[in-house]
Amino acid sequence: MRNDQSGAAASFFADAFALYADFRIMAHKTGDNIMYDISIVVITYNQETTILETLESIKYQITKFGAHITFQLILADDASTDSTRAKIEKWLYKNADIFSDIVKAYLNKNAGICKNYAQAFRRVAADHFAVIAGDDLWPNINLTELILSCEEKEIIGGLPLFFKDYSILQDKRLYYSIAACSYYNEKKIIQISKYRCPVLNGFIIGKKLISEEVLRFSEQFDLLDDQARQVRMFELYKDFKYRYANLPILLYRKSDSQVTNNAGVFNTRIIQDKVGLTDYVLKHEWNPFIRIAARYERMRVSDPERFKKLWKFGYIQAYREIILYKLRKKEMDSKISEIMKLTDAQNMQEYVFKIAERAMGY
Repeated sequence: MRNDQSGAAASFFADAFALYADFRIMAHKTGDNIMYDISIVVITYNQETTILETLESIKYQITKFGAHITFQLILADDASTDSTRAKIEKWLYKNADIFSDIVKAYLNKNAGICKNYAQAFRRVAADHFAVIAGDDLWPNINLTELILSCEEKEIIGGLPLFFKDYSILQDKRLYYSIAACSYYNEKKIIQISKYRCPVLNGFIIGKKLISEEVLRFSEQFDLLDDQARQVRMFELYKDFKYRYANLPILLYRKSDSQVTNNAGVFNTRIIQDKVGLTDYVLKHEWNPFIRIAARYERMRVSDPERFKKLWKFGYIQAYREIILYKLRKKEMDSKISEIMKLTDAQNMQEYVFKIAERAMGY
């Protein structure tokens, strides 16, 4: 009986928070046709332990760098079965007024990351937008200015920093493979998109590149949302522009609950997506190097034991990448060092701890 009563009480207070937050949101809105400067999309699924930290990092960005800028917040939850939504409502109860509009894009049935992202993006009202997962953090640098500088068909790259157990990981070896984005050009990005993601978490993307056709294509898949969007995006918009900003654009949380675990074992839903996406690429791509890379990347995901035996003999694209990597290693080393110095100068490690402390206050 006591458990039933406590559960009913928790449900009552969660509903009360939600109703009050909705009231404050409606009171703060200035009209249905208002244009916002930046739309922030937060993608969530069962992230009750981290979502408040993500939201607190957004709050820091807005209050520190967002004066006189209007923000739309879009909360895209893929039918979480934990208390993610209740945590969100509790946070909104205190912080709704820092946004000009709040959209709760809550799904009633789990649809997968691809469909969740698509339904959220269709609600973006601003000309500029940014996406963050409900377990990552925005760093304590001026991302707002960078987001507003992005043109409608432009991609701005940077270096996501890893953190685990609230400690930023500073081993340079962790970043060499992703630091390669510092010397990408548009042609290189189009080629790489056929077999892996050249546009990383935290990159800023111009709104016109995420068209309805791109979204519909990505909705054919389940969890492999980034690569699915990028394959179609770069087929349609080869006239995009790319620039690299040597900044820590995201604090990416490393955990054992991601789609691949520490042993590199892939979720079966990811395997299905990878096979389907590779089949699509092979039907439309005739460059032999890209075809080989796509096939071996599919093998890496769907048949890792076979991949370990054969990759040295057939992964021609990998050898090309390694040669380029060797030639650019000194340059990448310098760029990573610059970012680590900025991280120290901004006291980013202390910032991560403070965000965690503030989240505990709800």
